[in-house]
Amino acid sequence: MDPHTEAPDSPHRPRAHPTGCPCHPSPYGNGHLLIDALLDDGELDVAWQAARSAPSGVADRQWTTLADRLRDSRPADVLPVDLRLIDGLKKSTGNAA
Repeated sequence: MDPHTEAPDSPHRPRAHPTGCPCHPSPYGNGHLLIDALLDDGELDVAWQAARSAPSGVADRQWTTLADRLRDSRPADVLPVDLRLIDGLKKSTGNAA
């Protein structure tokens, strides 16, 4: 499913953003507003695709939420996200294990 080419009447099409830019900063902190909105709406697959296709700026909190919610249905997709987040935590805590 490509969120940019879904039919207009598809329940999985991306939500329109008030500014027309899916990369608009989120009012909830760092990250993309579109991803927060899709997560709030329960559109997990579309949120995953939006995060994967974003050129930059997807917040770790958004990746963590996506990974938590999609772990059972997409374990192979979520594993690299988990490993990257764990690596960051190991570095910030000084834990080399």
